[in-house]
Amino acid sequence: MTDLEQRVKDYADAYYRGEEIISDAEYDALVKQLRKEHPESDFFKGEILGDDLKGISKKYKLPITMNSLAKCNTEEEMLDWWNKHPHTNILAELKIDGNSQCLCYKNGQFVQSLSRGNGVYGEDSTANVSRVQGVIKSLPVKHDFTGEIRGEVNMTRSIFDKYFKDSGKKNPRNMAAGIMGRLDGSDCDKLQFIAYDVFDANNTVDTTEIRKLKFLEENGFTIPEFKINPSFEEILEWKNSLTNKSEIPCDGIVIKQNVTDKADLMKLVPVNNVAFKPNLEKACTKVKQIAWSMRGTRLSPVIWIEPVELEGTTVVKASVSNINKMKRLGIYEGAEVIVSKHGMIIPQIDLVVNPKPDAFEVPRVCPVCGEPLTITDTGTFPECTNPNCARKIAHKYLRMFGILGILGTGRAFVAELEEQGIGYPAFFEMLDKGPSDVLNEYAGGINGEKIFVQMNNARKQPITPAKFLALFDYDGLAEKQFQKLGNLELKDMLKLSEEDLKGMKGIGAETAAAMIDFFNKDMEEILIVSKYFDIKVMEVSAEDSDKPTVCFTGACPGYSRKELAELARGKYTVMDGVNKDLNILVCADPNSGSGKLKKAESLGIKLMSYDDFLATLNL
Repeated sequence: MTDLEQRVKDYADAYYRGEEIISDAEYDALVKQLRKEHPESDFFKGEILGDDLKGISKKYKLPITMNSLAKCNTEEEMLDWWNKHPHTNILAELKIDGNSQCLCYKNGQFVQSLSRGNGVYGEDSTANVSRVQGVIKSLPVKHDFTGEIRGEVNMTRSIFDKYFKDSGKKNPRNMAAGIMGRLDGSDCDKLQFIAYDVFDANNTVDTTEIRKLKFLEENGFTIPEFKINPSFEEILEWKNSLTNKSEIPCDGIVIKQNVTDKADLMKLVPVNNVAFKPNLEKACTKVKQIAWSMRGTRLSPVIWIEPVELEGTTVVKASVSNINKMKRLGIYEGAEVIVSKHGMIIPQIDLVVNPKPDAFEVPRVCPVCGEPLTITDTGTFPECTNPNCARKIAHKYLRMFGILGILGTGRAFVAELEEQGIGYPAFFEMLDKGPSDVLNEYAGGINGEKIFVQMNNARKQPITPAKFLALFDYDGLAEKQFQKLGNLELKDMLKLSEEDLKGMKGIGAETAAAMIDFFNKDMEEILIVSKYFDIKVMEVSAEDSDKPTVCFTGACPGYSRKELAELARGKYTVMDGVNKDLNILVCADPNSGSGKLKKAESLGIKLMSYDDFLATLNL
């Protein structure tokens, strides 16, 4: 078992015990990383994933999609959603913070319960859910009902304070999750089930949200507090009244269209419903240290703080983004600061109680190569501009692997290439001469052979001059910029003068100067590496160059990645990785927290579900 597999297993074990070490989003990101680096791992065979206390938990295909909702974290975001969606016939409902369950009924009788899992596959939780308060075993009113009832198993705050305050769990939600993972079912009777959704096989009681709640209440279920057709101001007032100390743990308000759109509700992220998250929990603490982390060629600030509790987790570091924000905040070591979790995940510093201007030091020397650092033009980051810096080599490799879609090239592999000082010419010579295991000593055994095969397959495929030049990771220049040079061969692109470039549509003086600088500095390497690729001019019309760029992440039911790319080509330009040229990232779950999603969000790239993407193609 690899280190990454062991980490995922340990985190999964902790989750089943209700002892979450990391957030759901962080765990999902690790699983995605594992899938990328070790797609043949035992974790992904069949329908089995993760351990409970004694063994392995079997996964079942859910009869309904137990989706995640799009989220609005601020009044501005909520108002934007409000103005873009119908809201004359809606229902606003308290969003219960618990353990999501799907109760299955046949002819009015409770037959099985399944946990949410990943929204498509869940676990059989019947034994424990049967002991939970409020689970109706036989429906007293609708005796012939066949379908599913969705709700949350949760623990009230009074029960938590009475029985579990000294349990080591930080909140009722974590305690409820821990109890639900117990194999003996102990303490499940201290939990309650609150129902909020119905899926009727006969399509009779689930035509509107109001009718669903009436059906649930008539059959003895506890339902969440709700309001019919509230105004925006009423929703805002309600949301602002929510606290993390309420008797029934909640994490916001759900706004639903009253008339049921089953097709929308079966999407992993419905379009017409949304969750309005509660006000961010804030805490006061002190800055212990301002450290700097090198990401690619740039250094980013990392603020270490005295440990503080936020949203049920212990926070020890926070983000301040860049130098400009640090200056605006007036931050310094020893400062008293207010922190909150933005998006309920990322801790950020919102305020310095007694700010001081320019009271922190910015690194002046690259910690890798020792050369002087420069501040980026925007004044946001210190950056190493030494072309021979080992870290620049690493960033360059990551860029290339991303563009070519090479799997298994984790940071450990790139770090090894960086440490050995292996640049592009030497790397491609190894690929060209072999043997096939030549990369194994850098990539951790047999994984090197997989990279070797992928890279050689990629360089045998035709590649445009624009895409080829993008592999060299020159700051500010990506494939989209080079596409503006038109249908020129590589040798002709390299001969262009600065005046030639400025005369081309879409290329300004700054971009022209950057291209000339790139050509002058990297010409020798460009020519050497070009010998290892099949570089071909492919006719790109002005219309094609204006097409939005799209990239895919996660699985799309019913379509392979290759099929999606073929379907998209008439309307989109398909890209292999996430970079500044990407317009749209199509994903299975926008809330998964994967590396691609985080990068897309940091670059302001639009996210789109697979259902919405296919709809743009009339599929």
